[in-house]
Amino acid sequence: MSSSLRDKNSPGNCSKNVCQSFFSANAPTAPVIAYSAKFRNKVRVKIDPKLLLIDLLVLLAFSAGGAKYHHVGGSMVLQVLRIIWPFAVGFALSGLLCKAYLQPPTRRVFFLRSLAHWPIGMGLGFFLRGATMGMAPSLLFVKIAMAFTGVTMALGRGLAALKYSGQEVESKE
Repeated sequence: MSSSLRDKNSPGNCSKNVCQSFFSANAPTAPVIAYSAKFRNKVRVKIDPKLLLIDLLVLLAFSAGGAKYHHVGGSMVLQVLRIIWPFAVGFALSGLLCKAYLQPPTRRVFFLRSLAHWPIGMGLGFFLRGATMGMAPSLLFVKIAMAFTGVTMALGRGLAALKYSGQEVESKE
């Protein structure tokens, strides 16, 4: 290193720009840290509450219908909660995995996320229900549950998709 560069970049004699260029050239992590700090400030996760509400209403209707049709006595509210909880947990996990509750950039992304979210959420719900009840759900129950939730989610999420354009959504910052 030349003595003029060393003198310019010594701690007592450096301007801010010279030191930054010197240290970022010698320290490969500096640009990454600066980029990640910049990136962290730009990224904002926007959850669409309508999508959460749609899924919750679908699961609530499914659970309430099952509890009413197969009423075995006791509190109707407790029966609905007993039916809904494994599917609500399954949908929550699936929503995180598939990013199903985030505002999508395009309608295509929205449909792909929703299409993956529904069977994964239901599958996790069936698994949790079977694990806590000690037996696998019957094939008839699976067919009815998939048909009901599939149709109602397609309707609800289809209506929600109308607000998403086919073009990229610009972030509002």
